[in-house]
Amino acid sequence: MLRKSFRNNGSYGLTGNLSPFGTSWSGSVEGSTFMVGYGRMDNTITYKSPEFAGFRVYAQYSFDGNTKDEWTDSYTVDGKTYSDSLSGTEGKSSATRYAAIGATYGIGGLNLVATVDWYNWSNAYTQAFEGTTADNGKWVHDGDVDDGYAITLGGSYDFQVVKAYLGAQYYDNMLAGSSNADEAIDLAKIGFGTDYQFKGYSVMAGVDAPLFGGTGMFAVGYADVEATDCDADEEKPEMTRWGVSAGYTYPLSKRTNVYGVAAWYQDSIDNEDGVKGVDRDPSNAILFVGMRHKL
Repeated sequence: MLRKSFRNNGSYGLTGNLSPFGTSWSGSVEGSTFMVGYGRMDNTITYKSPEFAGFRVYAQYSFDGNTKDEWTDSYTVDGKTYSDSLSGTEGKSSATRYAAIGATYGIGGLNLVATVDWYNWSNAYTQAFEGTTADNGKWVHDGDVDDGYAITLGGSYDFQVVKAYLGAQYYDNMLAGSSNADEAIDLAKIGFGTDYQFKGYSVMAGVDAPLFGGTGMFAVGYADVEATDCDADEEKPEMTRWGVSAGYTYPLSKRTNVYGVAAWYQDSIDNEDGVKGVDRDPSNAILFVGMRHKL
């Protein structure tokens, strides 16, 4: 039983070949900054097929994205506060269930990957109040959350002198929440509000090459996202993101390396939180310097 999704360097890092930065250095041009679904899943069963002519097939299913944390939400109605348990029951509609299929192909310097991810969101993400405070009304789960999905394609090719990477993804009905399985599985640091489902697409491209005894890395990324479940009195929030990152790693030994990575990305957000004309253009600059040792 394996607990990490296809999107992470866990059970099988299938999408590690979409960027020279893999799934490391969050905030650079790597998957968790420009794509969705890089969260970790608990209680996951995984199947990996034997290799046939360069092909492998994978399948996963999680009965509950997070089986550890207990969490609640509170609401106030007519001056009275209600605390509602949002913890899911494994395998039931109150838990977020996850499934995925994937395939890889490798021959020579070519490595390709394709994955399809499906999220049966917990019905605890939406609430409805039944009754009134006078007759002991309560908040109940109304279950009105459309299933999310993501389709990812990409790979890499090693030209010996340089290795090229390319990845693309389309997603719909994803939830913008925390970046772990406590809540929703989201596009990292999405900017237009956390109360929406969203759809969009992302692309990444990059290269790495031997450089002065180490490896140089460079990548660019772009994402275009919009909300899908706005109320009638709201304007649709939208966001675009593009960024660039460069880095260098140098091996001190077979198990130890030092690295430096610099990244910058720019967001353009329209109608934040569904309010027309509330626009902003935040940017981030990130620098990583460190050493890694493999045990």
